[in-house]
Amino acid sequence: MAPASTTPAPAAKSATEPLSAAEKGEKPGKPPKITIYQHPDDSARMRGAIVAYMRHVGMTNLSKFANEAIMEKVERLETQYNEGKPFEPVGPGVLTVGRPMGE
Repeated sequence: MAPASTTPAPAAKSATEPLSAAEKGEKPGKPPKITIYQHPDDSARMRGAIVAYMRHVGMTNLSKFANEAIMEKVERLETQYNEGKPFEPVGPGVLTVGRPMGE
């Protein structure tokens, strides 16, 4: 019979703790993909903004543009509602999905 391991078991992650890329089965260095729903007119307007933005700052892409825009909004919300401190991270699967009833 093998001796019992003295190495402590890893602590369980909370529902709000984000998983690492390795835990999600993702390639290192590439962030995970997210999907949003957007009205086609808004999508076309966003692409127009990216094309115009590229003329002034050089090459960019939809992912970089969207991430920068989202993080600008997050920082404004942190300033407004969280004394300028980063919000506590929340892992995937915590937010409700789909449209609210009656919408």
